[in-house]
Amino acid sequence: LRDGHWRIWARSLDGSPVRRLSPDEPGRDHVAVHIAPDGRHLVYLSLPAPHLDFSPLPPGQAAPLHLVRLEGDRVVEDRILAPDARPYDGSRVALWISASALIYIAGDNTTRQIDIVTGAEEILIPDPKTRYGLLVNATRTHATNGMPTFSVFHPADGTVSRRTRLPGCEPYFTPDGRHGYWVADVGGPIRRLDLSDYTTAVVLDRDARWLPKGHGYLYYPMLSADQRLLAF
Repeated sequence: LRDGHWRIWARSLDGSPVRRLSPDEPGRDHVAVHIAPDGRHLVYLSLPAPHLDFSPLPPGQAAPLHLVRLEGDRVVEDRILAPDARPYDGSRVALWISASALIYIAGDNTTRQIDIVTGAEEILIPDPKTRYGLLVNATRTHATNGMPTFSVFHPADGTVSRRTRLPGCEPYFTPDGRHGYWVADVGGPIRRLDLSDYTTAVVLDRDARWLPKGHGYLYYPMLSADQRLLAF
């Protein structure tokens, strides 16, 4: 929110100056950016402004999912990949499963997989039975929305066996689909869940000793494609 509107910005890991990746779009705010595994594309959601929270949109309002193509640091294309998409009650709207395909929540709350080259879609969850849609992990074994459940997904019939909600928010899946991770309480810690046996471990404690003083309140964790870096 640097110029009066939510836009997508980037900064190289060497700390060089920020640059804006999403364009001016009057009356719209841009949120929920997700970077492709090869770094050549990203998607973001364009919501009606002002963006205050992730409540469901009123009837008749759409939120296009944009696809941005990058060449190095330059944006060379920005186009609408899906005409209407939704966040899952937090700054998450999609999950890349390869450099050319991602899973996202459509405007009707169905969960879909889309090929960014051909535009071909597959409906994974036709009836999520929640106020918000569900994101599915890359191995198609589990699903969650903004309330951390990491529920069991049944790809054969597109149903989900709901598990008990875990305390916290902002859940997401590791790129390999093996773990879920989330903010396990107000402002931390960040925890991970092994989806094979449901054991958990702390990734980063709130107010960890190596964090800057007064900046130990943790939110919006996101793991890099190589699973070596965690942004929060």
